[in-house]
Amino acid sequence: MSRALHLRVLGGLTAAALTVVLAGCGDDKDKDKDADHDADSSAAQADAACPDDISTAVKTALPTDVPNPGGVAYDYESQGKTRIWFFALDGSPDSLSKIRDTYDTTLTGKGYKIGDTDQEEESEAEAEFDGPHDGTVNVRNLCEGKAVLRLTLHS
Repeated sequence: MSRALHLRVLGGLTAAALTVVLAGCGDDKDKDKDADHDADSSAAQADAACPDDISTAVKTALPTDVPNPGGVAYDYESQGKTRIWFFALDGSPDSLSKIRDTYDTTLTGKGYKIGDTDQEEESEAEAEFDGPHDGTVNVRNLCEGKAVLRLTLHS
């Protein structure tokens, strides 16, 4: 291959690689739009009427070494070894992190260790925990006067 052809091929490959890299860089405005949409959706959820089924308990109980966060586990899902319960709790958009913190304290009292926590004001509050079971807690708006605490056990 001639040197000129070699340089053209190398230049084309470099340009293609740069195009892929730059295409992966999203616009912060798009990220802001997504965050705004999530916050708007959460606020709308907080004002919505509550579904009828949030007072009907699921048949699958929590393991005995996992404290109940209160309220009724109205939904349950499993995905392989991962098990997920959804609890309807009294709450409002401004109490989501308090609900999470209260449950974190309950978990700590049962020997669990709280890892990372995060919250999006009036939208959601999350925590990771380790102990007899590893898992996560996610609290978000469910409907008017209610929050949903999603308790996920990975082990």
